Amino acid sequence: MSTIEMRNHPSASTYLRGARAFTEQGNPKAARAMLAQAEQTGFADDSERAEHRALSDANERAANGGMTDAESRADYIAQHGHAPVEGRQSAPIGPSTTPLSAVATIPATVRETPLRAFINPQSAHEAGKWLMATLFNHERSMVYCRDHGIGENRAMATNVNVKGGFIVPDQFETAIIRLVNTYGVARSNCHVYPMDSDHMVIPRSDSGPDIAFVGEGLEITPADSAWSQVGLTAKKLAAMTRISSEIAEDAVISLAEDLAEQFARSFAQREDACCFIGDGTALYAGMVGLAVKMIDGTHEVGSVEAAADHDLMSEIDSNDLATVIGSLPDYAAMNAKWYCSRAFKAAVFDRLLLGAGGATVADLTMGYAPAFLGYPIVTVDCLVSDTTTDYTDLTMAIFGDLSQGVAFGDRRGITIKVDESRYLEYDQLAVRGTERFDINAHGLGDNTDAGPVVALVGGT
Repeated sequence: MSTIEMRNHPSASTYLRGARAFTEQGNPKAARAMLAQAEQTGFADDSERAEHRALSDANERAANGGMTDAESRADYIAQHGHAPVEGRQSAPIGPSTTPLSAVATIPATVRETPLRAFINPQSAHEAGKWLMATLFNHERSMVYCRDHGIGENRAMATNVNVKGGFIVPDQFETAIIRLVNTYGVARSNCHVYPMDSDHMVIPRSDSGPDIAFVGEGLEITPADSAWSQVGLTAKKLAAMTRISSEIAEDAVISLAEDLAEQFARSFAQREDACCFIGDGTALYAGMVGLAVKMIDGTHEVGSVEAAADHDLMSEIDSNDLATVIGSLPDYAAMNAKWYCSRAFKAAVFDRLLLGAGGATVADLTMGYAPAFLGYPIVTVDCLVSDTTTDYTDLTMAIFGDLSQGVAFGDRRGITIKVDESRYLEYDQLAVRGTERFDINAHGLGDNTDAGPVVALVGGT
């Protein structure tokens, strides 16, 4: 199975990792969405099932003011003498209130299609109704959103779009972020830091404290770690797409799916480009990517040159790759991965694996889990892909743990804005989506020590 196929068909453990990340970020809605997808995918063993239960309890308590769903329901029955009535707004359950959107049903007239972006038809329907209300001023959709608490009521005011766009509701934003994680590499592998403001400073430990054995009754000498700072400043990224100006009310799910998918692909491609090949110019909003930083002369230990004259993909051998692996510090090896273009994977990794022998007919027919010398291979479209180019002193592939070496600042709040006049002659609307983020590749080592991310550079 290829890397893209693996990302398009993630296992329960992948969704559980996402749920853990959202739980740590204090985002129970997104965490519970990931948990629902993990349960639908199926657990591999009892440990995954136990982790799912623990994360579910933690997020239920976060959403219900310290209670699980079962405890909240029991508390409601104790207070009111009956169970909450499904299908309409009920009195508060425990310390929190259940919105109508949690129990609203999809009208039979709405056409349901196989979902690509949303985790369930209800979320897709609610996002579609919100889009109909905000983009088309559809009266019934406005009433639906107001009655069901979808998005904030102030987003229904027509002047909000003129001022700068509508902040999308949780259902739509979660779907886009989930697809960005699927289509992109940077967001799903770097350390993501939620940003509460446009600027954020992250403390980074450059060395651990000094340690020593201490005799009985002797004073323990305090020692501090060496610290530095990693700065993140959110940059606005905009994507533009077109939609028909005539969307039927029964096609709201398709509308939400299509827009979420188009924005997610655009955002993912540019995030990956900034992370891996950004050169500090306006095209990348000043961000400098891994492939460029590794060869700037200040990270020489982690910039590992292939053997002499090994400057073509066809000339890279197992010794070159083993040298790169050997240069990575032990602390970064556990979660290390190869990052390269699909062309590099075929010209180097696949060539070496097939040349080693032992491949069966099934292997050649169905493929294999992409890995080399025990480390997963992740393909990144924007990295070098020309198999005939001389890559002397240029980055050919990245290796390491991006979660330790790259900070991804995520300033939440995706917005959309509609322009009715730009494509008037085509009877189409221009829809612009924006997000804000920053990427800082800070863990690349220096000219004395390698960091948690290293690179293979073409030989001279």
